[in-house]
Amino acid sequence: PPSPYATGSGFAEINWDIFTRSGSLSPPHAQVIRLAATNSLDYVLADSDDSALYAQAVLKCLTDVTSSPIVSHYALTQCLEVLSSDARDGTGLLVDAAGGKEGIWEKFAGNANADDQWAVKAATLIATHLLCSSPSPSDSVVLPPLVTHVTSLLRSPFPSPLSAIPSLPCLTRSSAGRSLLVKDNGVASLTKLLSSAACGPGKGVVGNSPGSLGPQSCYELTVSLWCLTYEVPPPHLPFKSAGTVPALCEMLKVSGREKVVRATLSCLKALAENKGPCTGEMVQHNLMRTLLSLLDRQWSDPDIPDLLTSVKRSLQEGYKELSTWEVYLTELHSGSLDWGVTHTDAFWRSHSKRVEDDDFSALKKLHLLLSSPHATTQAVACYDLGQFSRYYPSGRAVVKKMGGKDAMLRLCEHEDAEVQRAALAAVSKVMVVNWEHVKV
Repeated sequence: PPSPYATGSGFAEINWDIFTRSGSLSPPHAQVIRLAATNSLDYVLADSDDSALYAQAVLKCLTDVTSSPIVSHYALTQCLEVLSSDARDGTGLLVDAAGGKEGIWEKFAGNANADDQWAVKAATLIATHLLCSSPSPSDSVVLPPLVTHVTSLLRSPFPSPLSAIPSLPCLTRSSAGRSLLVKDNGVASLTKLLSSAACGPGKGVVGNSPGSLGPQSCYELTVSLWCLTYEVPPPHLPFKSAGTVPALCEMLKVSGREKVVRATLSCLKALAENKGPCTGEMVQHNLMRTLLSLLDRQWSDPDIPDLLTSVKRSLQEGYKELSTWEVYLTELHSGSLDWGVTHTDAFWRSHSKRVEDDDFSALKKLHLLLSSPHATTQAVACYDLGQFSRYYPSGRAVVKKMGGKDAMLRLCEHEDAEVQRAALAAVSKVMVVNWEHVKV
């Protein structure tokens, strides 16, 4: 959005003579600013001398006219205009005016750290564009302060992250930027924001509240996470530890915007191709069901059906590897259970005797999860205990001895209907000897 000062007469009210008299601006700088206002920016940029002087003038406004917010907004607005103009290479013009990339952050740092959200967002975006526009030997020197600034904004309370998110796609297109962002735990920072949008109260993707993320922010976050997958080699462990896959799976369910869906699928495809722990999480979070549902829809974006098919194929190819006891244990020890291929009749028929491993540690963990604060986890734990009772020799007696039957009896009065049904079915399996003869 444009600067709030740009409405009405806006920047036309600035009296440049004040700043020439104070010495903040030289007369030539003020003159070229007036020239752009009288004619047009493209008119000034068409002349090589005037364009160079104008670029110097707007950067000087940022560093030397610090007492006037409207002048700062004017300078940032004009920098954005210069970058979008076809009349001249705006990036090269501003970099040259700053004395090279080494001088960029110094010019924009003041506004990037101001108590003014619009100025912070604009200054961060412009500095990122200028510093990441092309690889440079100086990247190892000039990019760290920018990345530190961006990650600091991402981790700050709302609305500060909204000032940094628009800069992320540009930053993550830079190899050096990606590397620094990963080292600064950027995967976790981006995932936390995406998760708040997909899973938070009111689903922030809708963007109705001041602290929510709109579709554009969700798109920029997801594209940036996708770019970071190219910086982190398989098995993409930072994404696993950050909980990126659950956030992406949820985003795929709640977002109706095609560009968000496309970016989300692209990221999931990159994480699924090596069939590692991230693919296991996709299976555990029932991604296949979401993919099948989305394949039934009509899409105007031709890339989406291909991406859906590709991710689906990756999950199918790894199905046998992922439907294993090890994957089940991974989910069990995470403390969060969700319906998926490791919570099925076929799985328990094949794996019930594995529960004996490590002195029935998995069964003990299942009993603990009956007290989970999350209803779905409780329901799935009830189901698993019921299936164990069916297929493990003396399973009914083992569950009773560990107190599972009594705990599930209490859950039959749970306020959540899903937990009630799962607990009742599980208790029935524990109590009934010939369960296969009972019709439900």
